[in-house]
Amino acid sequence: MIKGGFGFTLDIKTGTTRRWVIGKDGIKRWFDNNEPVECPACDYESAKLVSRAKWCCPKCGRDFSVEYLFWAEAAYPEWFDRVKK
Repeated sequence: MIKGGFGFTLDIKTGTTRRWVIGKDGIKRWFDNNEPVECPACDYESAKLVSRAKWCCPKCGRDFSVEYLFWAEAAYPEWFDRVKK
């Protein structure tokens, strides 16, 4: 587990950047409000399809559509075999 760090994330909805830090507890948090960047309980396996191409965490409701697609392709490449041909 990473025990420290910092960086920037581009918010594609607003076109701005947000700063984040990883504290001694190993949790990545937003610098401005100290809230976790990701829900510690987020689970891609139980992702909920809310609308067309919008995947959300069933526990916290966070939209992780982009992350889900990267995870799904790595975890289940057979789902994407048909598309790549």
